[in-house]
Amino acid sequence: MERVLRTAVAGLGEAETAERIPTGWTARAASLGQQVARSLGASPDVGMFVAVRADGVEVRTAEVTQRTAFNLQAATRARLRTFGSRRGRLSGLVEGKHRRPRAVLRTEVGGEVIPVYFGDDLDTELRRAWRRDRVEVTGEITENAQGQVVQVRATEIELLPTEPQLSDDELRAGFWPDMTGGQDAVDYVEALRGGN
Repeated sequence: MERVLRTAVAGLGEAETAERIPTGWTARAASLGQQVARSLGASPDVGMFVAVRADGVEVRTAEVTQRTAFNLQAATRARLRTFGSRRGRLSGLVEGKHRRPRAVLRTEVGGEVIPVYFGDDLDTELRRAWRRDRVEVTGEITENAQGQVVQVRATEIELLPTEPQLSDDELRAGFWPDMTGGQDAVDYVEALRGGN
């Protein structure tokens, strides 16, 4: 919950100064932020001040005026459609009786949070890809004027190999044999120091 509040407050502060979707926000969150800020005045004395406190200390603050609404509107209004792909992890699957399945793709590069819409023909692939560490989603990408991805309409889902994970045994006491060429930690450090 604290992470959500920090992201919300930091995003409002970011939207006050730039015409872009704030870091960690989806286009839907930007629309909600726009609705909140729309009724505010144009200067700080008729705007609002928001803060997140942890143990009585302010950890995130933002001053929000009507400028936030204008910036978020500009960021979500312009559209450019291209065909491409993004890699990451799917989460937040929503399925409705009369709606196309939708999920959120958290990208590996750039930390984008992108809504992805799937056709019925991808149902099997979507279920296989769900909650995997890495997937690549290909389809029609919609971007705003700043080049931020607003949504993807998927035409293909590819399962990617998961990066190898070391077990706790391999990392025991901070040691991994392949890192030191098979030497134990003491011999390796001595070799780094020139044998002293």
